[in-house]
Amino acid sequence: MALKTANFDSSVLQYKLVSEDSLSTPIVDVTQSSGSLYYIKLDAVTGISNDYYVKFCFTESEITVGTTSADMILYLKQATDLCVSIPGGIPFTKLSVWTVDGPKDSISARTTSGNSSTVKLTMVTS
Repeated sequence: MALKTANFDSSVLQYKLVSEDSLSTPIVDVTQSSGSLYYIKLDAVTGISNDYYVKFCFTESEITVGTTSADMILYLKQATDLCVSIPGGIPFTKLSVWTVDGPKDSISARTTSGNSSTVKLTMVTS
């Protein structure tokens, strides 16, 4: 996992660009601060042969996959990418992200058989 965060903190742009090239384990408190989520890109175009549910939590400092309730869930179909723009932003105190095989809170499985790559994530936050 190679989480990268770039700050564009100036009087003109006050955003963070978050990039994760392997969303294979939960990422907890991504930005290490509160803010708003404005844009999400999920890339499963190359080497992904399973569908996933990408879960977002906006308040929890601890994530237990299979127990923690997600505040937002996006369905990511294999061999596609998904872009979501949120013009007004979604406020968060702690932003966490993880992938599983289904939408229910109790699901902790994440099938990787047949994959030759991992889901990539890009987000713009404040």
